[in-house]
Amino acid sequence: MDIVFSQTLTGLVTSFYATMSEHYTDKFFMEQLKEIGFLAHFECLLNSAGEEQAMLEDMYVGVLEMRNVKFQLAALSGTDVKFDFRITGTRENLTVQILLDRDLLASLPNEHIRLGQLIKVTPILFVFGGGESQGKSIVSLQEEINEESLAFLSGYVGSYRSLASNFTDDPAIPKKNSKVRDQFHQLKTKYGTQKFRNVEVLISAQQVCRGVKGGRITTCRTGKDRTGMAVTLEECVLLRTEHKLKDEHFMRALSTLRSSGTQLENCYKNTGHRCYQFNTAQYQLLPRILQPPCLTLRQSFGVD
Repeated sequence: MDIVFSQTLTGLVTSFYATMSEHYTDKFFMEQLKEIGFLAHFECLLNSAGEEQAMLEDMYVGVLEMRNVKFQLAALSGTDVKFDFRITGTRENLTVQILLDRDLLASLPNEHIRLGQLIKVTPILFVFGGGESQGKSIVSLQEEINEESLAFLSGYVGSYRSLASNFTDDPAIPKKNSKVRDQFHQLKTKYGTQKFRNVEVLISAQQVCRGVKGGRITTCRTGKDRTGMAVTLEECVLLRTEHKLKDEHFMRALSTLRSSGTQLENCYKNTGHRCYQFNTAQYQLLPRILQPPCLTLRQSFGVD
């Protein structure tokens, strides 16, 4: 499990640093880290049939153990490097120090965080098992994981909303708080009727996480095919919700990102081919919104 722990930790640290880089001047975000910690949303696209069941079980344990991780911000000393990190402790009690430039650390709008208060982590794992058919016991495993994570997310959202309702330094917070309330209500409603067998539930979970400025980590078996479909879908959803992409252009934008964007380069770096590795059965069983353009499939390139 050391290998699983280290790989999961790498995703967590990367997500935390990326989120910090975006929101480090945000007073409420810093207060959020101080009071309720960091939300890390792991999204896993495994069919969990056959050998993928073991992958899902490993992923579940790895994410659970991220609850033993805490972050701490500290100053770099005597170096030209602008960022570094240091890890201390054991898997049962691990501290990741994020070392920042002294001036940057001094500019953070929260004294407790500047002085090194430990930041706890709330990791959640949502599994989308769309695609190939699965046995009832495996679907039950996915639902058990998702229901547990929904409960932890509910607790975090409740703490977030309570904190936001008492925060007076930013006039935009009440509107954001109401939006998070509505997004989580939508997630619970969709989950109650569809569990995690519908892509819309996956999208709702993403939106709740982003609403509370949580970190997002998407994984699958290889990190390129199903992950590529999920990442491009999330990008298009963000274009629609945040940048006014019209609905009639949604599928075209999705197809363009999958056929001309960086995801095919990711495939090339992993396999030597700029194509997705779905076989015919896998492709046909994917929900339409997660299907790549036909000309990007390996069959179109004559790849075995």
